[in-house]
Amino acid sequence: MDTLRKRYNCKYEVGSTGAFAISLVKNPATTNHFIALSEQEELITLSNVDSEQRIVMGLVLQPGQFIPRYDKDTKEYFDITFDVETIKDLSQNFFMDSNQHNSKLEHKAAIKDVVIVESWLIENPEIDKSANFGMNFPKGSWMATMKINNDEIWNEYVKTGEVRGFSVDAFVQLEEINLKTEIKMSKLQSIL
Repeated sequence: MDTLRKRYNCKYEVGSTGAFAISLVKNPATTNHFIALSEQEELITLSNVDSEQRIVMGLVLQPGQFIPRYDKDTKEYFDITFDVETIKDLSQNFFMDSNQHNSKLEHKAAIKDVVIVESWLIENPEIDKSANFGMNFPKGSWMATMKINNDEIWNEYVKTGEVRGFSVDAFVQLEEINLKTEIKMSKLQSIL
């Protein structure tokens, strides 16, 4: 890591747009991939309408993780991070603004028939639902489950591994973190 690289703590400003979509991406900035719950295990024999659940689960944001970014205007690399409180605020804002139907492919194209059906913040990593699926993230991490009823997205992107994780689309306030651990406010707003 370049020690001269600037670092910013992302903050959610109440009343702002905040988190407005969750994208399916090939290379999530968090570097953590989701798991696909594809083959349905039926305990009771029912009319078999679809043999696949078309559900993916994964990390949206992890507190304290430094995520590399690049500013095309200034041609500078920098890192951003989220604290537990900001992640909580963004996750709540996401649902209060009814954004669970807002999904994108690689932060670009909006996609239909893809919905966040479950979202939670990890309280105890050892007994969290995500641990049941072999994931291990710290307290305060934002997890989500997405139902994908879009045939193209499921067959051409999820099943083929073209998308492997989530990435949040959000407007946040950036506070520069300097080496003396003081925080200097920046007026930058960023889309992740």
